[in-house]
Amino acid sequence: MKLEFLKIVVPAILGVFITKLWDPIAEYVGYPLDVPRRVENFQDAVQRLLSIQADLHRLDPRPSSEQGKGWVQSVQNLCLEAEKIKTGYAGCRWSYFSYCYFGKQADKELKKATELIDTGKELLNEAQARPHPVRDVLQDQLWGMDSYKKKVRDFIQETNTKSGLLGIWGMAGVGKTSLLKLFRDSSAEYAPLDFDHVLFVRAGRGCTVGEAQKAIAASMRLPVVPDETSQEGIIYNHLKDKNFLLLIDDLWGYLDLKDVGIPMPLGIAPVLPLQEYRRKVVFTTMSKHVCGQMGCAENSIRLECLNQDDARKLFEDKVGKEIIKELGMLPREDF
Repeated sequence: MKLEFLKIVVPAILGVFITKLWDPIAEYVGYPLDVPRRVENFQDAVQRLLSIQADLHRLDPRPSSEQGKGWVQSVQNLCLEAEKIKTGYAGCRWSYFSYCYFGKQADKELKKATELIDTGKELLNEAQARPHPVRDVLQDQLWGMDSYKKKVRDFIQETNTKSGLLGIWGMAGVGKTSLLKLFRDSSAEYAPLDFDHVLFVRAGRGCTVGEAQKAIAASMRLPVVPDETSQEGIIYNHLKDKNFLLLIDDLWGYLDLKDVGIPMPLGIAPVLPLQEYRRKVVFTTMSKHVCGQMGCAENSIRLECLNQDDARKLFEDKVGKEIIKELGMLPREDF
């Protein structure tokens, strides 16, 4: 009887003892089995999370709730961890303990990513349920620029051309920035080709690759890292399978879009026999020379000053006809 009792109790005690002994070892060593799959699963989860974030950003660009703000920050932090794991895992193939460590970290962060995905879906459902006022695009009407709007719109909507880069140039104050913002703020009206991202970057004098990267990454809520090569990879990996419209305002010199992380080629880029991506870039500059530097001298639009009639209509619209009439600035027969 005692022997039978010992046969039952002793293995149970040994099992508990061995388990307790192994736990701290496993905690240190990590997960030696199937590390590549663990890392890949985590990276896939991060991509799903970024897709949810992009959808949410289109509906709610600036979350007002504490939950929304906290979720965005958590996604940012997780993306930084994902980059660390990806970089560390790629460089630790000859270190067994590091190899296991990154497998363990990937498993740990995957649980966080799964929770954030569930929360993100809830936030997305809430945002979709809220009414979204339709923007009156007539408010964005630019006097005397109908022909320019049509040219830019035709370029953006064109699906049969390989050209993906358009330069808009002209002297300061002719409306280049206003024209670009029209397509940024009213993209549903003027760029209805279901772009995954409509990105706006204010370049300015001396804009560097790093500064452009930060602006683009921030607009897509991607991690912002100090190393330009790493940032290029982050932007490229996010955009490589997306349709996007990139608007760059006030470019003063050549900017290497490939170094920024913009996938090439631009235009309508075939990836698979039955799949292609729309990649369009529009920039403004004061110099046609910059259009040549960027490689689109033949595919550029010159914006000129308003003619006298359009300038007068714009003045009347902003000041008001009654005020102008009271001041005697225009002949009364014009009213």
